[in-house]
Amino acid sequence: MHELHLNLWRLSVNPETRIQNSILLHLQDKFPGIILWKNLLGFDQRTKCYYGIGNPGGADLIGMHLGRFVALEIKAPGAYTKKDHLAEQTQFLKVIRDGGGISGFASSPEEAEAVIMAAVK
Repeated sequence: MHELHLNLWRLSVNPETRIQNSILLHLQDKFPGIILWKNLLGFDQRTKCYYGIGNPGGADLIGMHLGRFVALEIKAPGAYTKKDHLAEQTQFLKVIRDGGGISGFASSPEEAEAVIMAAVK
């Protein structure tokens, strides 16, 4: 594993961030050429402006694979998501799928791989 990746892994204390990092590494190994970025989402109180792709509801990881947009919403096992926020995330993933992209929820590298594999069959 590359030193930068190891440092990212060690610095991550949030369980969802650790899962995101392991998914990024796993998918890059499994699917050469896949491009994924962390989609930093939030709300700036000072400017009263949302930032990030698809906010609110945008996926945690976004990118491209085989010319298709990819959106993965990462959930730590047992983590709670507010009902309205989960609805926004589900709608974002549906829009991506309806547009021909690859999207889904994942709680592990294997689940993320399954999302990609199901879409590229």
